[in-house]
Amino acid sequence: MDTIDHALLVLLPVLAAGALLPFAMERVERLLAGPAPAEGPGDPD
Repeated sequence: MDTIDHALLVLLPVLAAGALLPFAMERVERLLAGPAPAEGPGDPD
């Protein structure tokens, strides 16, 4: 039982991170891509 408990304690955070990773990546991409086009055309240059 101890090995199963330990495996769950290790796997659960890994699975949770794996499930949230796509959302985090999408958010990062939006943060990186969002301001760039907004500043580009609005530049007074």
